[in-house]
Amino acid sequence: QQQRVALARALAAGAELLLLDEPLSALDAQLRDGVREEIRALQRRLGTTTVFVTHDQAEALAMADLVAVMDRGKLEQLGTPEDLFERPATPFVAGFVGRSSRFAAMVEAPGRVRIGAQALDAAETPAAGPAQVFIRPHHVLLGADGPLPARVATRTYEGSTALLGLETAFGALQAEVAATHPVRPGDAVGVTLPAEALRVFPA
Repeated sequence: QQQRVALARALAAGAELLLLDEPLSALDAQLRDGVREEIRALQRRLGTTTVFVTHDQAEALAMADLVAVMDRGKLEQLGTPEDLFERPATPFVAGFVGRSSRFAAMVEAPGRVRIGAQALDAAETPAAGPAQVFIRPHHVLLGADGPLPARVATRTYEGSTALLGLETAFGALQAEVAATHPVRPGDAVGVTLPAEALRVFPA
């Protein structure tokens, strides 16, 4: 209620700009979700420009029209939640926003990278030379026909999904599957890393 009253006082005074600094950090998870939706609905209805500071990434992605990601005082990227999550502009954003697996790589030619002994296609690549490759767990595909062999090391249940820790010849890799997926630790699986899902940056 204290948070609601503070917000009402600001709006009653006709504020043209709302500055909210971690307004939900002291609330439990269920209440936080409810108040978050209240603030977002109110902001949309009134059209008041709102700057919302948070360290909760899910909160930022759910509430914002634009998200600013900063590192040590430097603006790394300003964009929509979808832009930051699916099209990170820098290695920092790729590694900071959401989960991702990162690999040291070498760009051999346009659209071609090598991670260890494994050559992979990538939709976009920088100039030839050392690079970093990122891929998000939900983009990793499992299937018997996957060209990259892997072994399931861990499985973490997360409700509707499960997060898998995979061991491959080129390093540890995370994959997200439906919670009902039958794969378990110790299983051998085939993995596909779609070219359009790889984010490649100069090292």
